[in-house]
Amino acid sequence: MTSLKTGTYLLLLLIMGMYGSGCTYSAESAETEGLSLFVSPDAPDNGDGSQSNPFNDIQTALHSVQQMDDVNADTVTINLQAGTYSLQEPLRLASEVNNNGQFVLTIRALNPENTLISGGKKVDSWELHDATLNIYRADLNEHNSQTRQLYVNGQRATRARTAKYPANYKPQFTSSAHTNGIQYYPAGVDLAPADWQKPERVNAVMHTQWKMMSVPVAGVKENNSSEYGLLTMQEPAWTNANRYYDKDSEAPGIWSFWRVSYFENSYSFLNEPGEWYHDEEANQLYYIPREGEHMSSADVQMPVLETLVEGQGTADSPLKNIAFEGITFAYATWMTPDTDTGYVADQSGNYVVGSNNPVNTTGHVQNVKRTAGNLQFSYTHHLTISNCTFTHMGGVALDLGLGCKHNTIANNIFNDISSAAIQLGGATADFHHPDSEDKVLSHNSLLHNRISYTAQEYVDAAAIFAPFTSHTDISFNSISHTNWSGIALGWGWGLLDESGYPGLNTATWHMWGTFDSPTPNDHNRITYNKIAYFLEDRWDGGMIYTTGQQAHSAEGALLIKGNVGLYKRKSGGGNIIYTDGGSRYIQVERNVSLENPIGKIDMGPEVASADKLKPTYYKLTDLTKLNIPYGGACGGCRTYGDITWKDNYWNASFIPLEEALWDDLENIYNWLKDRPDSLDMYAKSGFFNVCPFTDPVTNTTYPTDTTFINNHHIMSIKDVPASLLDSAGVWQEERI
Repeated sequence: MTSLKTGTYLLLLLIMGMYGSGCTYSAESAETEGLSLFVSPDAPDNGDGSQSNPFNDIQTALHSVQQMDDVNADTVTINLQAGTYSLQEPLRLASEVNNNGQFVLTIRALNPENTLISGGKKVDSWELHDATLNIYRADLNEHNSQTRQLYVNGQRATRARTAKYPANYKPQFTSSAHTNGIQYYPAGVDLAPADWQKPERVNAVMHTQWKMMSVPVAGVKENNSSEYGLLTMQEPAWTNANRYYDKDSEAPGIWSFWRVSYFENSYSFLNEPGEWYHDEEANQLYYIPREGEHMSSADVQMPVLETLVEGQGTADSPLKNIAFEGITFAYATWMTPDTDTGYVADQSGNYVVGSNNPVNTTGHVQNVKRTAGNLQFSYTHHLTISNCTFTHMGGVALDLGLGCKHNTIANNIFNDISSAAIQLGGATADFHHPDSEDKVLSHNSLLHNRISYTAQEYVDAAAIFAPFTSHTDISFNSISHTNWSGIALGWGWGLLDESGYPGLNTATWHMWGTFDSPTPNDHNRITYNKIAYFLEDRWDGGMIYTTGQQAHSAEGALLIKGNVGLYKRKSGGGNIIYTDGGSRYIQVERNVSLENPIGKIDMGPEVASADKLKPTYYKLTDLTKLNIPYGGACGGCRTYGDITWKDNYWNASFIPLEEALWDDLENIYNWLKDRPDSLDMYAKSGFFNVCPFTDPVTNTTYPTDTTFINNHHIMSIKDVPASLLDSAGVWQEERI
């Protein structure tokens, strides 16, 4: 349809008397009430955007707005009538869409409960394919579709996978391409890789400590002269997965790919209800229904778009004054982990890319890339997203990138997200030392959002991640069921700060470069959030996690206040408020920790004695078996200091006041007894200093200037002021 110029559009409204809710158009009403367009997914192709004859897709409405000249109204509203808007490509907004922000462009749902913007395809016409295993098959109508997720009746299905920790597989990495990959013993596995269908589509997955990795298989080699076979792996993913070296053995260490947690994505692995497999070449989908699911009537959604909304401004012409209201965004995927890049997570959804990453012994690679957002914005100002729902997302649900300022994300629901719910920026040089103020993320607010079941696929991701920002306000959110940390701020462990502080074991001052200015981190606040059921899969994280310098000075210190954390996974080792390597300039006050017992070190289950190919570091599983406690109410590895802990309410189990109280914690006492500085600080304050650090040149012991004032040791909810409990989380939410 040819887009309407403003004059023609207004003339149509005048003739039809269809302005707004039926009012006749006048110049005065245009200025005071704004202009309205209407869209319905059920409308014919020849709609004109009026209420009685709406457009049938949102992009046409956006294009129509962009074609308007001399808009006198303060607002233009695109009203979405109820229905599902199935996108063929992302909705794209540039600064021209509303004449460089000259008016507020609002896209809103008239019926929020029934308005969906979807990047998925409905899959029907299922037929029974294998009666023995109850596998159903659907032939897809469109070719070349890809996905990493499937949803049946609104429930996330499981990509076909093996049992956890399959025996007789031994990852190995050497300089020789002939022995590089995952060795296996065919006679000792349930299904030998030589018998896998399409092994080149399989991913090898590892979960360990705070991170995970997923590396695609390249092929299978059977060696007739040996009883062992070899899975070759795709590059550069496999090399990147093995850049984390042991400082003593000079070989890939415990943060490299040392053990297989499971393999996924082969028809051969289909054997459990709720599992699915997509044969991309044949364009067929396979699924084993769960109890109560009937494939003749099931609503099966296959996400195929990676981006639902892309808002792209520039430094000179930012996208401004855009609002989304009451819309549900659903069914998006993210395919990078299935490429030769894989998903080699360094931390919190940031993964290793490229082919020139040096070996390190710190557990972290300097150059990483952030997980893509299914809704993504850059150089965007005064964006408002309110009362929307984000669900069934295959990457980060919402990403605010370079140059995003004065944006408000409020009163939304985020549920069932593969990675983070909200991500503010990344960890590359453009974010930590931008060459222009235009690039800095600042004055963004995340308020009153309900966030649940994040990191459902990429289990290393925090629910909210903001590495380098200023004047960010994260307040009154309710976060529950996340597989790592609730909120994570900062990046770099001090190595990206002006000080160049070595906040990682084996790190040295300025090893990631010398910087003549601080990062943008300054005047941020995390206040009155409720975070429950965290560390549900990984460990070595917390309710709130920080790393690196959080402000330019004590005056702009990060404020962590009034947050309530509860129901951490019992065995999940971590610190409730985790000020990790390089953390500096933080004020922690009036926070609450309830029902968060001390967790433990977990390096996976013990390797079976019958396993003929024991992973290199299999003895680490003894740490799991010993149930060694790990974590405290507060703590970190090589924390810098300048942190005040005041008027907080902690579980008594986290605060041993006298060494005698360690009698019931014999394992952790034995583990820490050779670290007297750590033991002493933990006993006095509850600060879990897992890797004490004294600079050998200055003889300075870190953390420095850490102050504990009037913190309370509590036994139950009755010991906490009701005002604190009532203030945390989304307003009008039930108390705990």
